[in-house]
Amino acid sequence: MSSLPVVLSFGLSDPTGAGGIQADQLACASMGCHPATVVTAIATSGREEGDDWLAIDPELVEIQAKSVLQNMPVAAFKVGALADADQVQPVAEVLADFSDVPVVLDPMLDHSSGEEWEDEELVEAMRELLLPQTTVITLSLSQARRFAALGDAGELAEAYSAADCARHLTDCGVEYALISDAEPGAATLVNLLYDESGLVRRDTLPRLAHPAGGQFRGAGDTLSAGLAGLLAQGIDVPEAVQEASQYTTAALMHAFPAGLGVAVPDRLFWAGDDDEDEVADAN
Repeated sequence: MSSLPVVLSFGLSDPTGAGGIQADQLACASMGCHPATVVTAIATSGREEGDDWLAIDPELVEIQAKSVLQNMPVAAFKVGALADADQVQPVAEVLADFSDVPVVLDPMLDHSSGEEWEDEELVEAMRELLLPQTTVITLSLSQARRFAALGDAGELAEAYSAADCARHLTDCGVEYALISDAEPGAATLVNLLYDESGLVRRDTLPRLAHPAGGQFRGAGDTLSAGLAGLLAQGIDVPEAVQEASQYTTAALMHAFPAGLGVAVPDRLFWAGDDDEDEVADAN
């Protein structure tokens, strides 16, 4: 009996399905994987002013993970939003027990409105316990600078380039750092992948704008979950990053409205394209 590669995703439950584990499930399924999930928090809404979270007890986080790992061969982990520093230790212990399994870390460091979380204890715990176990961390340039600011860089990190941030992250033990939108304000969207030796690949993608001037929700989760799914399939990191970036762009191009000024990536856009082709052939 054949089986799909399993991706175990840690993250919040978003009732709108725009982000969090709901987004991870669709993106992983699109990569030909079976999505298993550990809920770290329950968001109260998906509105752009930011969500209130109900944190899940760290012991329950660990129990959820073990219930999957004791019964399913997990081929990749994705670690998304963690609610507080207390959750970092059980997640780190799970990853340590499966050190040969690739890990994609996509920490949520800001509200959907763009305001930063103030929990520096959480960021510091991730730096110490999760970064050394991470295969690929995915961060925007502003988020990467925040990680660097907790180190020796301090306020100087605000002027750090993507290369500076990546060097800081790899010094903390990350194998690869994927800095998305590494050149803010550029006409195109630039994603840069680094390892300890420097730049590994550069992907230049269309910079898509919401047709009504609003915002996309869940683009980051689409990228990181798609990447985790591709790593679960055994694809090498640089190639997986390229494919995940292209997949995310296509999902955004097919985004659909989900409230005033909000659009959600269509992670199953390929299914709709097949239907359209069948209709065209019938005519």
